[in-house]
Amino acid sequence: WVKQNCTPDDRVLMVTPWYLEPRYPREELKNFVSTQNLQSLDALSLIDECRILNIDYVIWLSYAKEFGRMDYFHKETRGYLLNEAGLGIPRSRPNFQLLRVLLGLTGQSALVYKFRPDPSPLLQRDSLDFNRDDESRLLLSEGWCPTPDGPPGNRFLWAMGKTSTFSLFLKNPKSGGALNFVAFPLLGGKSPTQTIEVYVNDHLAGKVVLVPREQRYSVDLKGQLLQDGRNRFRFEYAFSARPVDLGTGPDVRKLSVLFKQIYFLAGGNE
Repeated sequence: WVKQNCTPDDRVLMVTPWYLEPRYPREELKNFVSTQNLQSLDALSLIDECRILNIDYVIWLSYAKEFGRMDYFHKETRGYLLNEAGLGIPRSRPNFQLLRVLLGLTGQSALVYKFRPDPSPLLQRDSLDFNRDDESRLLLSEGWCPTPDGPPGNRFLWAMGKTSTFSLFLKNPKSGGALNFVAFPLLGGKSPTQTIEVYVNDHLAGKVVLVPREQRYSVDLKGQLLQDGRNRFRFEYAFSARPVDLGTGPDVRKLSVLFKQIYFLAGGNE
């Protein structure tokens, strides 16, 4: 597809462009960009860097669908950035227009996107609703499953591992407020009580103890911890485990807490 559709001046971002060497002389690969060479920290900065690098196309490869931040190789290739941007789900989204779904003879697939910079207001938000939209994915970074679970109308997203990070955009937050979230802890076996330590901009804001059911929680945020614009949040969990090890099902993902909503409320906790 690249050979037939890209001009010599097009810049293409993918995980491993050197795989194209059998079809492209090395000197013709100069306009191909590997995720390994990006400076991006998350999906939002990926979009900014694509704009700076004048990227024309982004190609997601199915062999990298499990690439996360858990092991050395996946960290080095930084292919997780494309997964965290939600590009493994074959549909158009702000900044990325789906052009083709390519199927290989070996069962692998590729998704080809046209990068179209779009200053969408969806990205400048102070709430995440995993039950209603997929664009919340762009504000998530480390420690989340690639896609939500659950049927339409009752969808949720699992946090993976013992740390999850995300961003919210706040306007004039110096009066403070509260971070609210609807969550349910992983249960089963002799799993300990789940807790979440909440950090904002690298400062500990509070800690909550989760009950064994779906519940809304609130953590007060002092104004001096917040900043106008992008604020980075981190959840630290007491434990994570695989349901298959707890005897609660065949799921082999290392899960901790499921979330339906995360949102900021200025001035207080409701």
